[in-house]
Amino acid sequence: MPLFKRVDQLPAATGVTGTDFLILSRPSGPTGTVGTRAVTLSQILALATGASGSVGATGPTGSSGAASTVTGPTGVAGVAGAAGSNGAAGATGPTGSNGAAGSNGAASTVTGPTGAAGAAGSNGTNGTNGSAGAAGATGATGPVYAPSVTGVSLSGTGTYNPLILDSAFDVYYLTLATGAAIQALSITGPTGTTKQFMNIGSTGVATLPHATGTNENARLYNVTQGNIQLPVLGGVAVFQYDGNQWRVF
Repeated sequence: MPLFKRVDQLPAATGVTGTDFLILSRPSGPTGTVGTRAVTLSQILALATGASGSVGATGPTGSSGAASTVTGPTGVAGVAGAAGSNGAAGATGPTGSNGAAGSNGAASTVTGPTGAAGAAGSNGTNGTNGSAGAAGATGATGPVYAPSVTGVSLSGTGTYNPLILDSAFDVYYLTLATGAAIQALSITGPTGTTKQFMNIGSTGVATLPHATGTNENARLYNVTQGNIQLPVLGGVAVFQYDGNQWRVF
């Protein structure tokens, strides 16, 4: 629909300025044809104003008109433009260089509290007995003890005080031609030294008197405190030194 405004209202109503061109139309000729031409707003305003006349007398001040109560129509809201498409993702930039290693922090000087001692664990059960070890190998047989033996032949009759003997032997075999008495020996030895006498002769008995010899540290002390006889063919006696004399068994 056409917009009807006065010429002096055009700038406020349309936003045009004095140098903007407007299309002006009017009837032309007897047939009433419409003619058009382009004029500026400044030209239109000058035409409407005309030549300036002399200034007339000042008229009385008019009263203020009542305020308009008519609200103009609300303008149509403009259509929102369509959203533009998302731009393509940019290329990944190069990887930055590694940062310098940080310095080590100072060592802590704070000592934490000592933890409480743990409770003693219970005793474990006894383990089973191990299997018996293998029997050891039998050792080599030791040498058979063989006492050193010597023979002593006594041909004289009477008393031997002392009886001369070689102390290197353990057993003495006596052979007497006739009976004879032996009161002491010519030898002694460490305490516990043992000698054995055996009468193997067949003609003379050997008599061993108790504590009668003159050689005190080699006298014969019989357990019976009497004379002991060694009969022929096997009479045997054991002599053991006690540190002071010979004990006869």
